[in-house]
Parts: sequence; C-alpha cells; structure tokens
Amino acid sequence: EEEHQKWSVTVTAVGYKHLPKTDRLGTIDPYLVIMLGHERRETKVMKGYAGSWNDEEVTFTDRKNIKGNINIQLFDKNTLGKDELVGSVRVPVCSIMNKAEGGGEEGDLEQFYELRTPNGSSIVKGKDGANARINLKFHLQREQDQLFPPPAGVDVEALSASLANAPSFELQVTVVSAERIPATDKSGKSDPQVRITVLDEAPRRISGGDGSFKKHENESALTTVQRGTLNPAWDETLMILIDGGVEGRTLLVTLLDEEAFGMKKANVVGFVKIPLDLAVAAGSLGGFAVSIPLMKSDKIPLRNSAGFKTKLALRFDVTLPKGALKQREETTDR
Repeated sequence: EEEHQKWSVTVTAVGYKHLPKTDRLGTIDPYLVIMLGHERRETKVMKGYAGSWNDEEVTFTDRKNIKGNINIQLFDKNTLGKDELVGSVRVPVCSIMNKAEGGGEEGDLEQFYELRTPNGSSIVKGKDGANARINLKFHLQREQDQLFPPPAGVDVEALSASLANAPSFELQVTVVSAERIPATDKSGKSDPQVRITVLDEAPRRISGGDGSFKKHENESALTTVQRGTLNPAWDETLMILIDGGVEGRTLLVTLLDEEAFGMKKANVVGFVKIPLDLAVAAGSLGGFAVSIPLMKSDKIPLRNSAGFKTKLALRFDVTLPKGALKQREETTDR
C-alpha cells in the first residue's frame, strides 16, 4: 500500500539574513529556486541582505516517490546579464519524513539552513562576515482522495439517480463550530462566518415561461458572524433548496472573515468542496455529523499560525421526496 501512496510537499520560504555583497553597488536581490525531482519552482525576488519572503509557499503534489533531497538554490537577480548563483541548501526528504513516523499522516520541519558555496566546499559568508542563512519550513502530507468519504449504508449512485427528476427538497446543514481558525486581524482574532453555496457542473438556465431563458441563481445561505474568536460556535441550521437533482453538483462551504462590520466585502479564509450527492446521502441517514478540514487552496490545507489544521464541524439532515426515500430504503435493506 505504501508504494501506491501519494504525498504532497510544501516548502515555505520564511526569511534570510547575512547575505553577501554580490555587485558593485553593494546590494543583492535574492530569490530561491526550489527543486524536487524534475520539478522546479521559484519564489519572488526580494531586496537586501536580510529580510522576509512573507511565508511564500510552493507545493509539489502527486508525489509517489519522496526519496532523495529537496534542493534549494539562492540566486541574485541581475537586470543585465545572467543571474548569479550565490549558494545552495540540500534537505533530505527523510528528515521531514521522520516527523511522520508512528503512523502519522504528515510531518513538519522548520529551521535556519546555512548556504553552501556553489561547489559545496564551504559556507557562504555574508557582507557582515556571518554565515549566510535562510529560514525554511517544510510540510509533508499524505494526499487523501476524498475529504468527505461516501457515507456507509447508502447506495449513493442509486439515490442520485432517483433524484434526477424528483421534486425540489431541502437539505439542512447545521454549522456547529470551527476550531483553530487562523488570525486575520491585528488583535490576533477573527470575525468568522460560514457561507454554503450549491455549485453546478455547468451554468444552468431556467425557462421564463414566455420562451425566454434566464441564468439559474445558485442557492446560498449564510450563518451569523461570530466576533473576536478563533474557535467559533454557531450551532445554526441553514436550509438549502435543492432542485434539478444532485448529480455533478457541489456543495461549497466557505469560511469568511467579515471586514469593517459588513461595510467591506468579506475575505475568504478557507473552504471545502463536498459532492452534493454525498451530502444528501449523508443527510438521509439523519443527523450525520462530520468534522472536516478546510483548504487554503485545492492542494494546501488551511492552518493556523501554530501549524494546526482548521476544522469545521457540520451536521446533515434531509427530508427526501417520497420516491427517493423509497429507493433509499430498498437499497439499504438488501
């Protein structure tokens, strides 16, 4: 099983200090080239002998083989001529992997690394004579195919087919709570709110009754705002009207941070995409509860400043149309 396991590796460029003088003007414009296997990523170009990359992240996904080294090279950007290689760092993946031992699903490593000269014979010395160093964070994680696995006891495919031409119905999603939300304001807190939206695989149109058509508006609902907290508790039930079936549609759950008491557009903090057929199948079981990790992007989990994943607790209920309910009872009684 380990041979078929896929991993993602995220490298975060944190900062740098004691870099050397590289040109006649006595300046340096550093950037990193990060390589894993045959893949290559670059960070933004910065300025000065010491500074921050503002936690810029690069991610390598779908990695079946995570042996070997992550190679990081620091270059000085030149406006004229070829960029100059200043130094490099080599980080064995096993040093991150060790953090995931004992059955762990992920490993983390953060530290300062001394830059070695391009030929590797010595440590690069900064303009001030100190050893040149870069601060890096590494995160290694087993990739999961589904954040929301199919609920046991329901034939999801059969249920989805039975709802294709069924009357509209309501999906009840109770937003219970969240934990370890990243801070978004200067006080180290957040003003979180959750929005739930039904997304279609392709834009749908509905008849206007006079031969015309108009764009179908996606069903959406919002919780209230919980102010000044990183571990909000809502326990609010949102009613989502479902019409037109569930196949190929998605329930988008978005964590927002309210700005200026609603005077500005809320910022998206994280999200999770749940196949609508799985959400309805879970709701058909009655009071189906799940704690699900939120994502920062499609490949990167949302984490707080301490590196812990942000999780959202949800509960699903649904009253299905009679025909679909009968179908579910028949399939689960087999």
